[in-house]
Amino acid sequence: MGEEREEGIVLQTRDYREREKIITMLSEQSGVINLIVKGISSKSYDKNACAQLFCRADYIYRRGRSDLFRYIDATLIEPHHYLRNALSTLKCAGSLGHIILKSQMPGKPSPQLYQLFRSYLQKLKTAHNFEALLTSFYLKLLKHEGIAFLHEAKKRSFSESELSLFNHLADIRSFSEIENLSVSLDLRIKTCDFCHDLLHI
Repeated sequence: MGEEREEGIVLQTRDYREREKIITMLSEQSGVINLIVKGISSKSYDKNACAQLFCRADYIYRRGRSDLFRYIDATLIEPHHYLRNALSTLKCAGSLGHIILKSQMPGKPSPQLYQLFRSYLQKLKTAHNFEALLTSFYLKLLKHEGIAFLHEAKKRSFSESELSLFNHLADIRSFSEIENLSVSLDLRIKTCDFCHDLLHI
């Protein structure tokens, strides 16, 4: 098969054989896909950089008979080094990536989800209110999947004020507004569990 090219963000990376890695990424047009990167060494800076967790790059790859595609080349766009400046920031990015990995079927095109994830990672450069940021992402993901979560939330132990906040967080487009909202750690955890339940993960 011929070569394909598209933008993607690495969600997971793991060593495979000697000088090889398997990266799982969310791509803009093909959803979650796996690439095998061969010939990695201390001298192959570009390969190493484009196989790092959360890096965004323009990837060239070739599909095979399995769901493991072969990495051909890549051009780094954004390494997202700032995610490693603080443990809290890295953990927040990890939570975003984890829910995508768990909820998305391989090869399912999700360009809108890709843009959402990309914008949230970029926002982490200056974000401080991680509880509100994560809660809003969970709810936007449910909305993206077409799940009537407010109807389900009414059946659970969520209060009227929490339901109102959910509705606001699911539709809000301004990160500055999200930063100013008050979301407790307990509510964020409860929302995460709720999200996992509705997504059956």
